[in-house]
Amino acid sequence: MNHGYTEEWVKLGIIHYDEIETQVNEAIRLKDNNTEHMRYKSLLRFYESSKLSISVMPLLFDLLDQDTDQIMIIGFYLKVINDPRIDSQMFEIISEKLLSIDSRYKQDIERAAIKREYFMTGSLSEKTIMKFIAIEKYHRILVDHCSCPKLLNKIQKISNSKKINNIINAKLQFG
Repeated sequence: MNHGYTEEWVKLGIIHYDEIETQVNEAIRLKDNNTEHMRYKSLLRFYESSKLSISVMPLLFDLLDQDTDQIMIIGFYLKVINDPRIDSQMFEIISEKLLSIDSRYKQDIERAAIKREYFMTGSLSEKTIMKFIAIEKYHRILVDHCSCPKLLNKIQKISNSKKINNIINAKLQFG
């Protein structure tokens, strides 16, 4: 196999032999040695084709664990975790995988969880807001996704940001 692909990539249906050949020829023509870009695009196509399922996840994780480009793998996991279409089980599995790579991705997972709740319900629960209200860096996303005056007032009381408070005032005044 060429450009970092293994037989498992083909077996999982992420890419076909003719596509690998096309990518290799294109890389040669462009003098592009960044093979991780090709693998990342193949992963995204695989994901977008909706072939990614819970049953495929362990096989995909094994495959990605063998890849040498951690940045590509993390980028793929972050793309998937920020997609509100994934189900809760897949969200949890990928969250755990990201944390196993590096605990610094906890913030990305938390932000994705907030966006996910808003996408699914159209609002944020008081429980979610109270969980993240103490973390100032989350105030903006909470304000953007909250419509409850009571909760907006709570955020406003503890926020040190004039910008956040101006946004809250406008939301409270104009709805």
